[in-house]
Amino acid sequence: MSSFNSLEEMMEELGGTEGHNKVLREIVRLKDTEGDFVPGKIQITYRDLAKKAGVSLGTVARAFIHWEHKGVIVVHAGANRRDPNTIQYQGVPPEDQENPLMIIKSEFDELTKLATMLSEQVVLMQKQLSHLIDRERTSEYSAFRDAKPVQIGDLNGKPIYILEDNMESINSKDIKIYK
Repeated sequence: MSSFNSLEEMMEELGGTEGHNKVLREIVRLKDTEGDFVPGKIQITYRDLAKKAGVSLGTVARAFIHWEHKGVIVVHAGANRRDPNTIQYQGVPPEDQENPLMIIKSEFDELTKLATMLSEQVVLMQKQLSHLIDRERTSEYSAFRDAKPVQIGDLNGKPIYILEDNMESINSKDIKIYK
């Protein structure tokens, strides 16, 4: 079920401040079910929760944001400041559960990193190729300096070019294309 042995261990792992942790402890204490990792809900105003947890209203707001981001709670705001908020305590966040979607997410993250690295390598190769072409065009020893591209046919709708220089003209009938 959970790799955490206690609520304290989960809070430490998920990185809440002491104020965030006080708010979460109070939510767990007040929810309508028993157990640190058992989902449940409470209805309470910011002001009442702040008073019970011994923190400021701002700390309650920041705690809600932090614990919602971590997937531990979901907050449904009341209609106005005087109406209670409904706080659904989810228990252990989804990242810690043995969830097949989390495996897919980690694989996706790894593929994203690899795609980024591949993209960077392609850009580097393009720069190197441009440098080589420029160097060949300006070298007095290059066979390609005076060459010009000549279309000799097409393959699957794409033109095929060769470089023709001043030394000898190439007859397109002499060129065979292998598929």
